[in-house]
Parts: sequence; structure tokens; C-alpha cells
Amino acid sequence: MTNNPDKLLLKNGEPLSLITIDGVKDWLAKGIRFHCDYDLIGFTQDGKPRYRCIYVLPDADKPFVLVTTRIGKHGPEVRLFNIWPGLFKHHHEFGDGRMICFDGSFGLALAQVD
Repeated sequence: MTNNPDKLLLKNGEPLSLITIDGVKDWLAKGIRFHCDYDLIGFTQDGKPRYRCIYVLPDADKPFVLVTTRIGKHGPEVRLFNIWPGLFKHHHEFGDGRMICFDGSFGLALAQVD
């Protein structure tokens, strides 16, 4: 897993916008459409994959990374998810409705199911 939490606030070297779960709840309540993606950011010491959640609004200049509601003494902290139950539960409640698919190395893709 990355030793530099600040890198979790970047994607392709560019800073991400920040969103809390309350912000996502607001989008859902207002019917604002978004897509979400999950980046594999590393593994815990016992080998469990960890992911961050990226939200993309169609008209936004840049994507949003999900951060904790409380800001720590070093600034915002990216929310990280284990596959079970964290990522599945989060995606079911606050995702974009696509199905989660994993490959053999824990890479993740989202597929639209009709």
C-alpha cells in the first residue's frame, strides 16, 4: 500500500476534487447522475486488497475522490475499502448501479447490467 497518503488525493499526477459520503447522498437525493470507479491502491500487511472510490460527474472538470467526513490534523483522508464487506456495501448503497467484476489479480471493472 502506498506510504504517502497525499498520493491518494491524485490521479495521473493531477489533484482530485474531494467528496464526502454526505456529498454523495446529496447527489443521490437530487438525482444527479454519476459514475464511480474503484482503484486498487495496494494490499494490507495480511494480503487483502484495498481500494479508493472515485466519482465522476459527466460535466465536472475533474473526478472526485471519496474522503472521510472528519478532516484529520493532516487534512482530508481518503476512505479506503476492503473488498468484503466494505466495497460491496458501499457500492450497493452509494454506487452507480453497475455490477462489480474482479480479475485474478484483484483488478476491478464495473459492468452495466440491464
